[in-house]
Amino acid sequence: MLRIPPTDRLSHSGQVEPSGRARVEIRLLDGVGIRSDQGVHKLKTRTQECMLAVLALSPGEPVSVGKLIDCLWSPDNPERKQAKKPASTIQTYAKHIRGALTDAGGDGAWLDSRSRPGFYLLAINPMMVDYHRFLSLADAAQQTRDPDRFEEALALWLGAPLAGLGGDWADRRREDMAGRHRTLKEHHLQALLDSGHAERVLQELHVLVEHHPTDEFLLLGVRALATLGRHTSVRAWIDRLTTLMRQIYGAEPSAGTLTHARHLTATIGQFSPSAPTVAGAPDNLLPNLSEVTGRRAVVDVHGSSVIAVQGTTLTPVLAGPAAVSVENAVREHRQVTDRVLSEGFTGRAWVLAEIDRRLAEMSGGYVWIAGDAGVGKTALAAFLVRERGWVGHFAGVSRGATVRVGLQNLVGQLVRRWTLADIAPGAMVPEWAFTPEGFDVVLRAAAERSRVAGSPLVLVVDGADEAEVDGQPWGLPFVLPDGVFVVGTYRTGHPPPRAGGNSAVVRLAADDPRNRLDVEAHIREVLRNVKERLRAVLPPELTHDDVIAALSDRCQGVWVYLRYAVEELRNGVHDVRDIATLPSGLSHYYTDTVDRWSRSPDWDAGLLRLLGVVAIIGEPLDAADLALAADADETAVRRWCHGTLRPFLAVERADSTVRRFAVHHSSLREFLNGRPLDDLGSEEDWHWSETLGAAAATARHRIVDHHLGRFGGLDAGLPRLAADHDLLTAGSGYAVRHLAGHLLDAGRVEELCRLLATGDRIGNNLWFAAHEHADAVDDYLADIAALRAHLARRTDEALAAGRKAPTLVGEARCALVVSSITSLTANIPADLVVALVKAGMWTPTRAVAHARRLHAPPARALLLAALVPLLPDGLRPPAVAWALAAARDPVTHITGDVLTRIAPHLTDVADAVSIASRVRHGGWRAAAQAAIARRLDGKPRRSLLQDALDSAMSVAGEHDRAEAVRRILPELPDDLVDDAVSAAAGTAPPREIPRPHIGALLKHATADGSDPARVDELVALISTGSDDDLAEVLAAAAGISDPDARAVLLTAVAARLPVGERPPVLAAALTAARTITTAPDDDAPAAAGRRTRAGVLAGYALPDERTTAVGHSPPPPPARTLAEILAMDDPFRRARALASAAPGLAAAEVDVALSAAELLPEEARTRALTGLVPVLGSAAHLARAAVAAPSRDRGLLVAVVTRAAAVLQGPDLVVLLRRTMQSVSRTTCLALVDRAAPRLAELAGPGFPDSLAAAIDDARRWWP
Repeated sequence: MLRIPPTDRLSHSGQVEPSGRARVEIRLLDGVGIRSDQGVHKLKTRTQECMLAVLALSPGEPVSVGKLIDCLWSPDNPERKQAKKPASTIQTYAKHIRGALTDAGGDGAWLDSRSRPGFYLLAINPMMVDYHRFLSLADAAQQTRDPDRFEEALALWLGAPLAGLGGDWADRRREDMAGRHRTLKEHHLQALLDSGHAERVLQELHVLVEHHPTDEFLLLGVRALATLGRHTSVRAWIDRLTTLMRQIYGAEPSAGTLTHARHLTATIGQFSPSAPTVAGAPDNLLPNLSEVTGRRAVVDVHGSSVIAVQGTTLTPVLAGPAAVSVENAVREHRQVTDRVLSEGFTGRAWVLAEIDRRLAEMSGGYVWIAGDAGVGKTALAAFLVRERGWVGHFAGVSRGATVRVGLQNLVGQLVRRWTLADIAPGAMVPEWAFTPEGFDVVLRAAAERSRVAGSPLVLVVDGADEAEVDGQPWGLPFVLPDGVFVVGTYRTGHPPPRAGGNSAVVRLAADDPRNRLDVEAHIREVLRNVKERLRAVLPPELTHDDVIAALSDRCQGVWVYLRYAVEELRNGVHDVRDIATLPSGLSHYYTDTVDRWSRSPDWDAGLLRLLGVVAIIGEPLDAADLALAADADETAVRRWCHGTLRPFLAVERADSTVRRFAVHHSSLREFLNGRPLDDLGSEEDWHWSETLGAAAATARHRIVDHHLGRFGGLDAGLPRLAADHDLLTAGSGYAVRHLAGHLLDAGRVEELCRLLATGDRIGNNLWFAAHEHADAVDDYLADIAALRAHLARRTDEALAAGRKAPTLVGEARCALVVSSITSLTANIPADLVVALVKAGMWTPTRAVAHARRLHAPPARALLLAALVPLLPDGLRPPAVAWALAAARDPVTHITGDVLTRIAPHLTDVADAVSIASRVRHGGWRAAAQAAIARRLDGKPRRSLLQDALDSAMSVAGEHDRAEAVRRILPELPDDLVDDAVSAAAGTAPPREIPRPHIGALLKHATADGSDPARVDELVALISTGSDDDLAEVLAAAAGISDPDARAVLLTAVAARLPVGERPPVLAAALTAARTITTAPDDDAPAAAGRRTRAGVLAGYALPDERTTAVGHSPPPPPARTLAEILAMDDPFRRARALASAAPGLAAAEVDVALSAAELLPEEARTRALTGLVPVLGSAAHLARAAVAAPSRDRGLLVAVVTRAAAVLQGPDLVVLLRRTMQSVSRTTCLALVDRAAPRLAELAGPGFPDSLAAAIDDARRWWP
């Protein structure tokens, strides 16, 4: 109901309030429009909305036509030039506004243009405008300091002011209005704090500061933390706000603010985190560990490259090609929440109160909602996610039951919510983060951020009984950190494994009287919406309450039953008189419905086959795809989906004319798969279980056979797909995402392995090549991950039963594939990618996808920046943002180059200025600052150019300084040019070096193509060389042994060739760039022999000397005690001493030494851990050493696996090997397999060496 003050008098001169009319409101918040009791009335164009907004912001005040023109169209707006008679256009807009006012029940005469010619006046009470009501209530709240008054005013703020309007005027007014809102919110929080609600203040500040970090909010947070006694969190809060202000505004808190904060916390002791707890360690050693290392044993979320969690340190591995972008990791859950909440959310106050009570009783832990099928568990989870803003995951999203998708989704949301740049550098979530071990680290990092914010971290997971089972659902931690809660749902009778720590269960039973009351309340609400339709068919002997009682009795507290019944009543399937005869309970309802369908002629015509299809599809499909999958007539399928099956299906729009369908509820999917909800009892139950299960299994095979047949047949090598990669994504692209899963579910694992191993005529992996062509490498890696997880389960089952595990070969093959793609992605030079796009050989989308898979942020940033000018308008802004995100983490000289390249396309100039100021090299910093200055005007431009000149003048070396100045000279204003010219001109030109002959350089390149200096010289000569020079390079290119050098040279040559001659040269460059390793220099017999010898694969791995020597030479005896070593100030001395002392350490001391090594800087940590590895004897210790390996250091990982192969039991060795092979290059992967091969051969059984050699040969053949 609108809250407009009732008045029939003139408010003041020229303002009227309607009398006897509909209540009319003009909305400026959350869009511009007119709302009344008759609904919302939108104007036809944004410009008309803008005119209404201008007038509504000044009700009762005349606004000149000239001002309206300036507000509607800025001087440089092309629409202003197109409007030949702006005044006439204004008059037309006024006519439309008057019409909208009249349609809303108001009076068009309120918009007056007659009383004062050349002016328009909106003669209304200001309280008819939502923003003016907001201002009035805000003034009253600020006078009374009453929190309730503040909340009354803030409740009117439904969304962004003037949403959808563009132009200078709208932007300025929007900022003014938003500023008033922020000020009011600040005063509101102050009032809450004064009223003793510090906890709530912290919770709200946590959300606010992510977008609006201000000095005022910083001080409010300090006050709130001090009030709650959380003194140790104050420093982290200030650091967080400082970081956010740098990122968003390019500024820091003022000195006055920091002084005030220190005054507020004058009694707060200096933050000093506790040392990690190390079980079994001597008491006298524990206090020294954190004292003398100078590092915190908690999650470092403020820029350190090391994440230390309760004594375990993780160096975040750079994102490789198995990484996914944050936006792709996050699954859009609106498809679930909108569906289950489409008819509202009734009742459940008692369940919500019980959840809140359980959460309040714990410091962290699991609260499980155990409910019968169809009682609304998903709706409850959706409500918590939507209304409370908790991070959530639903098994019902595409592939949502898998560990990979579930953890990706949760990690992506946590990274977004808590700005975990350390976890996802460059907004890319690395592979390790969506493994169970990695997620535990991510969760602890987010927990630390939430603790600083003073609010608990709550995850909502729905459908735990549907998730992949291997420990906790989705690989969630066995024990949750303090301050972290999981609210999860599962089907009664299918609980997850019992977790450690706190855990509670809330029962949501269908026969609970409170649930039955909620159901009846929901029935009343639903029937109220169809009251007229119900009255028309309601017989005299039945009352409204009779219908409610009958429906409640039939559904027995099962909400989804109620949905089905009401939908079928609406569609006329059941008569309202028949409600009392409906089957009792959900299982019987399904059985009765299917039995009724089976008596229809449609049953054998395709309806049964269609039920089998909808039972197993991985995502909604349109009628055409469903008909293909069911081998049924498309017209009939469309009729069934819109008629017979409609009450049981969820629907989503594919576009304006096509809808997609899927089963609405998981209980029906289980039933259609032959898994009944109740125990099988009657012959009818057995009949339908077998009939429907067979139909689902047949549908799965039919879908697999359809797609494999479409690709030309697996036995034939998929020739059609080989000839046309676009077949993979034809139609909805269903096969890209789900064919592998259907093969696994159908038990056709051998065929999946063949699919993933199919090669084309030129030796490429066909399934990978088609995915790469479709920019779907992430989906290819998901297929590999699904197979890898399946094989791992079979391996574990076999080892646990004491049997041989031949599936170990398949696991190794999967690891080799992923590691090969890791190496492949990093090998293609940026210039080659750009050339491929310019030649039309790669699409811009494919190039950007490739760039985002690069594991090193500087390389990723540089390639994205080089691609930006070539991208279409829709792809350019996100590419600029991704380049900027990668360039800032870390800031290097490459950052300056990236900023210079993307400067013309920047939208957030302030952020770019801030990043540029942190570039250490003065020349690159100056170039970036000068390029960014082009986006500025007036004083800010001049100030930044002065900074650029200062940066250039700071360059060491006379000639380098002069060159830096010359680069920015064209951008400088006149008053800065004199100083710049004198600096640049005062140096003598560098001595000219004689130009080398291209033939001589080529001779050296073919002899030793790995010399970067000679390759660079050749590239420089190619850019200015003659046609004969180009021909000479092309002729000699095949003889250059180093593939990287060959790729670089061919790319440079292609740039000089006519456009039509470039593709074959670029194709040759790409082939060279994709060559990961060279073949070992030995003869064929030796190579053949290697294929048959177990454990002798080092020739493939090509490990360096450090790799093969690691851990084998005994260090000298220790000269110091462990306590003395821990007291050393220099981390490098401490690392050397730890390595030397390792052989003489007692068992309890090994644990302490390992913890100390984990906390060392990267440069020193490798030395310490490498020395400690030979004395580590447990799987836990070796796993910690592997996780702490800086940048997945090959030598250290090989040492860990070598030690593990010597001391661990088979199952523990396999688990450790899986962890060490994540996000590594192929060379590292092969070296690890080499060290573990003898033990793996024992575990796998006969044939392992030959099978492994074949897997290695395949990987080398597909990705040379």
